[in-house]
Amino acid sequence: MSDERPPWFAAGHKPQGIPRRRKVGQEVWRLRHPDGGRVQSCEIRDDSKVSAGWDCTILENDELVFSRRCVDEAEARYVANALKQDTSAGTGWIE
Repeated sequence: MSDERPPWFAAGHKPQGIPRRRKVGQEVWRLRHPDGGRVQSCEIRDDSKVSAGWDCTILENDELVFSRRCVDEAEARYVANALKQDTSAGTGWIE
């Protein structure tokens, strides 16, 4: 087996082509940190048409932080609410 690596493994390689755009979901909640610089939001998205269930995502300043696949909308909303409680409980995040 040779030690040569494909070019996409090379240090500093930048992929070519059009970058993927994030599919926007339905925002369930949005919290702000008291320092004023950070905003976390939670979105759910229906991907059941492609047999992928629902996706619950946490974004901080519009950057993906966490994602969880759920079977249906009820589970996605449950996860979203649980994450909101965990984020806002005693940490200073406010609506």
